[in-house]
Amino acid sequence: MVLPVLAFAVPALYGPIHLAFDVDSSGNPFDPRENDVHAIFHQGSATTDLIAYFAHDKWHVNGYVPRPGSYKVEFTRNGMTVPVSMEINVSYAPQKNIIHADGKWFFDGADRPFWPIGINTAWGSKDKPVTSYFPKMKEAGMNWSRVWTAHWDDHNPFWTNQLPKPKDNYFSEEVFDRWDEIIKAAEKNEIKFQFVLFHHGQWSSSVNPNWPENPWNAKNGGFLKDAADFFTDPEAKRRTKMMLRYMVARYGVSSSIMAWELFNEVQFVDRVREKNDWATIGAWHDEMADYIRSIDSAHHLITTSSELSQPIWGHVDYSQGHGYPASVAGMLAGTPNTGPKPMFFGEIGPSGAGNGLEANIMARREGIWSAFFAGHSGAGEYWSWDQMNDAAFKAYGFSIELIKHLPPAMTFAPQAVDVKVAMGGDLTIRPGRGWDKTEMMTFNLPADATAAKTGMMSSFFQGTGHRDMQPQPFKFIFDAPAPGTMSLHVGEVSKSGGRLEVSLNGSKVTEKDFDSGQRNGSLAVGYPAGHNEIVIANNASDWVNVDKITFTGIAPLATVEAIRSGKITVLHAFATKPGVSVDMSNLGNDSFGNLQMFDLDTLTMTPVVKMFKGGKASVTLPGKDVILVFRP
Repeated sequence: MVLPVLAFAVPALYGPIHLAFDVDSSGNPFDPRENDVHAIFHQGSATTDLIAYFAHDKWHVNGYVPRPGSYKVEFTRNGMTVPVSMEINVSYAPQKNIIHADGKWFFDGADRPFWPIGINTAWGSKDKPVTSYFPKMKEAGMNWSRVWTAHWDDHNPFWTNQLPKPKDNYFSEEVFDRWDEIIKAAEKNEIKFQFVLFHHGQWSSSVNPNWPENPWNAKNGGFLKDAADFFTDPEAKRRTKMMLRYMVARYGVSSSIMAWELFNEVQFVDRVREKNDWATIGAWHDEMADYIRSIDSAHHLITTSSELSQPIWGHVDYSQGHGYPASVAGMLAGTPNTGPKPMFFGEIGPSGAGNGLEANIMARREGIWSAFFAGHSGAGEYWSWDQMNDAAFKAYGFSIELIKHLPPAMTFAPQAVDVKVAMGGDLTIRPGRGWDKTEMMTFNLPADATAAKTGMMSSFFQGTGHRDMQPQPFKFIFDAPAPGTMSLHVGEVSKSGGRLEVSLNGSKVTEKDFDSGQRNGSLAVGYPAGHNEIVIANNASDWVNVDKITFTGIAPLATVEAIRSGKITVLHAFATKPGVSVDMSNLGNDSFGNLQMFDLDTLTMTPVVKMFKGGKASVTLPGKDVILVFRP
């Protein structure tokens, strides 16, 4: 899919300006039909128009102006000048900390590269509010997060839970005060977060459905008869813009906001699930993105989160997918960052079928390093903030500190390093796609067991009901030095049940039925030494979710991928055990005088004091998951 590039110059922003003033007004202070209040900044013949907002019995203006110097400020209500004015002098330096995009990459206002890396903190609880995570995130070196306008923790201005409910067409001031605390904490801890304005559950009756209790639902006294009408109903659009206007006016001054995120996972709303009406969803995104852009004096980025192939990315500044596959590495490596806008994954985690401690540790690690090696515009951002403990934060800090001492991510390119290593290891394939179409069904092993290629493989082995998503059975072709075993693990089975059939060298050798909704199933087949072809077919009606397949004895004891920036080469090595010896050549330079090996399991660094010449190196890996950095 080719995305249009929105060419916006990044202006100097002088401020921030904070003004409070009184304007005689009546009626609903949140509804611009009744109280449309602005501050007009005059400097010579130039004017800057900033929207005002009402809070705690006063009107306020937060924002930026394009030039320093003296300004006369006049105020208007409903298009009429009111008898209030003031003069101010803006001598503040230009804002340097608001993130913008240029091509596929992010920068701050001083054009310093910004590579987002952090965790989601979508909502909090009474005992652990969102703000309680930020200090630990800062300590680990994180710079990014996402926070939702969720009603269940009282961060939605028109829909509260424990707080008093606002009147219809009004907002809860207590909710906005809670957002003030999030903004302050994010600024203090140097976290740039995505301000998630809407989420799918609000407008869904089937996926995480909150529509039954939505106050805009006609069954609750609201004005919408159907959740799908949110995207077309004129009153829904008016109220949506009313909320966007207030949030931009009050919080848009903050450099802690990386982006306004229009929607979390819009693919799950009723408009898509019941009508498949992506055209309307796309038009809504375009309209709301344009509206925010017209009123945000700080020019924050705008994004959303959904399927990367859908027509919703045209008017936003960067694209963002979410995914929970068997292999996060496969998903990220299999999703190239082709531009022209930035792209990274705002939610990652292990598949629900294999969501244990080790799987979460691996997902977090792959979210960082697989995204870095794949050339994504940011890390794959871990979702389950409630599973973050001291060890997890320490592991993030180890990787982030290393990344800080590397050249910027945007300067790296793949390096084709030649590797020699002993064979005889077990090869495990973890599919990199979830409920997506499989695009690679024949694998020549071990060469095709890379993350990029397994990232084209869905863990949902489809039956006859969805042959469009997997037209052919999976075929694995390999040479075995000795007899071995192919074993697979089934994480989950459809409600219809499922059956897997396995053929070896043209003959069916086994088939196995799996019960409806079954979890943690398995299947194994032996194979002889020599050339083998194993075919795995699902000829039942529905899917079987296979989260890993292992072939014994056919893999190298270690695999290596490499990237290079200037004279620095960085490699990621995966070994079956610590102590594996690897010979490498074509490292990119004729000689290196410095090698550091970073063990991602033990969080230790091993220096190698040796001169490497001829672009070659022979090393013994200190662990099973190691980052190697060769410097001149």
